[in-house]
Amino acid sequence: MSLEVKISEKKDYLEFIIKGTFDLFSLKEAVDALKDAQEKYNKILVDATGLSGEIVELDRFGIGEYAADILSRDVKFAMIAEDKRVNKFFENIATNRGLNVIVVSDRQSALNWLLKEE
Repeated sequence: MSLEVKISEKKDYLEFIIKGTFDLFSLKEAVDALKDAQEKYNKILVDATGLSGEIVELDRFGIGEYAADILSRDVKFAMIAEDKRVNKFFENIATNRGLNVIVVSDRQSALNWLLKEE
């Protein structure tokens, strides 16, 4: 994987920090790592602010579809991305396929959503 993934266990959730240059294959590998982690945690924070490189709409579609196909609908995923990258396309693709995910540009909004009891 050309991306660096750091996993940190927190009191109420698991945090994934993804750094490196975007490519679809490596991001799918990161999603595979999320799949393994979701067996122990029902709330996962993904910090993708360290991700560089261009992510075209077709790749957002592909990763949204892939994530929705393999990740559990019983787990909440909050993703933080740079403001210029947040356009809700990935989120719409994934949520339309049943995934419980939000993409925002600030950590506090992500945590507020993730830790809110329903």
